[in-house]
Amino acid sequence: MRLNKARGRENFKAFLQRLYDRGRIDGKDTIVVIQGQMQTGKSSLGYRLMWNLDPNWDLFSPDQPETEVEKRMVYSTLAYMKEYNKAPPEFSAFMYDDAGVGIPAKKWYEDQAVLFGQTIQFGGNRHYLNIITVPDQLFIEPTSRSLAVYVIEMDEDSPGYAYVRRVRRSRNLTNPKKHYPYLRVTIKRNGKIVGKRNISYIYCDRLPDWRYKRYDTRKREVQKVTFKRYEEKLEGKEKKEEKPRRKINPNSLRNLTPGNPKKHSTDKEISPNLNS
Repeated sequence: MRLNKARGRENFKAFLQRLYDRGRIDGKDTIVVIQGQMQTGKSSLGYRLMWNLDPNWDLFSPDQPETEVEKRMVYSTLAYMKEYNKAPPEFSAFMYDDAGVGIPAKKWYEDQAVLFGQTIQFGGNRHYLNIITVPDQLFIEPTSRSLAVYVIEMDEDSPGYAYVRRVRRSRNLTNPKKHYPYLRVTIKRNGKIVGKRNISYIYCDRLPDWRYKRYDTRKREVQKVTFKRYEEKLEGKEKKEEKPRRKINPNSLRNLTPGNPKKHSTDKEISPNLNS
């Protein structure tokens, strides 16, 4: 497929409009899963979606203290649910970056039920945008994955490009397979509708340097705390496994060997009388 940057930008604007209409006009929550390997632009794309669609965006300069929007860019299930339970304003956006990475499989399996199930059930009346980035969509088990509305796959060879799919289920109830058709959007130029188009890819420009550095610095600080906590956990585990050596008690019956009867200070040695 030949990728065109100008067309990709136009597709991205149309995709943003689709997400906007889904929340404002259709009145629905949206879960977007962004998948891709390290350094492919998952976080940058998620940041862009929040930047363009969250009406409560409050980050405008690099010198601001941590803002409410930044607090909704999280790296753990606990932090995600804490921000979600604060009930932010309508149409707010959340991003869970690198979901499932560094979490035991059993715990992550349980967390997914909360992440996907609870956000859909209890956030519907506020029309939130939920963005979840993962190295691969297989990090999300099939039941939870079926609740996603859009799946975006980053292009590893072409920075900034990504492939967008709409998650749909077949109407065959006996074999309800999911399929990912192209996304049909309305294209506008200079505020005028010029037609509809099936889009397969989008192009997202790199974040401004100060935004990228601020986000990256904050992410590294959170990772540093997480790694330190895990390091302390491992050290505690190793110390627990080290068993202190038992001191030898010379008066213990276990230390006696055959032929070495235990002697006490009050015992008297009896020598045989050879003259009798």
